[in-house]
Amino acid sequence: MNDRTNGCVKAGTVSLTIGDLVRLVSYVSAIALTVARLPVHAAEPPATALPKPDPQLEQLQYFEGTWSCAVRPAVAPADKSAEPFMWSIKRKLNNFWFLGQAATKQNVAITHDTLGYNTLTKRFGRTILTGDGQFINLLSDGWSGERWIWEGSVVRGTQRSGLRETIVKKGDRAFEATYDQSDPVKKDWQPVLKETCRKAS
Repeated sequence: MNDRTNGCVKAGTVSLTIGDLVRLVSYVSAIALTVARLPVHAAEPPATALPKPDPQLEQLQYFEGTWSCAVRPAVAPADKSAEPFMWSIKRKLNNFWFLGQAATKQNVAITHDTLGYNTLTKRFGRTILTGDGQFINLLSDGWSGERWIWEGSVVRGTQRSGLRETIVKKGDRAFEATYDQSDPVKKDWQPVLKETCRKAS
């Protein structure tokens, strides 16, 4: 049983003065404050290294740069001139993706491109969004000699058609491309456009 005598607190055979209690409380508080300030290392998430881009992406490196292009219908009168445009591709997002834009000579955007490599399916992918609302999704196995084939579909409003682009290198700084369209089921490919591109920078 504790009692208080002349400013002392007796607990069994131990006597503490009020000053002793004040100093004890201050000491315990200081320890608690010090512990609270210590870094909690266990709560920090382990550092993870950023993955490296797949080496297959180097196949797309050919397209990086700015290209001066012209496109015309596959079947067109001899006097019909080709429509010029500029196509720019840059490697972005920690070198994982190639982002591009096609624009008229007056710098009016026509399309936006995203090109990359799917490490799960082991195929290249390309998505094109056009200024008239078309959504184009294409896949490829990459270069086969001097030829690269993109194949997929184009959606216009509520209509979907098959789309295939065949690119043929004409050296390191030029290529030609043909676009074919088809019924997505029948695959009755019909040529619709021809394109020529020469690297400007």
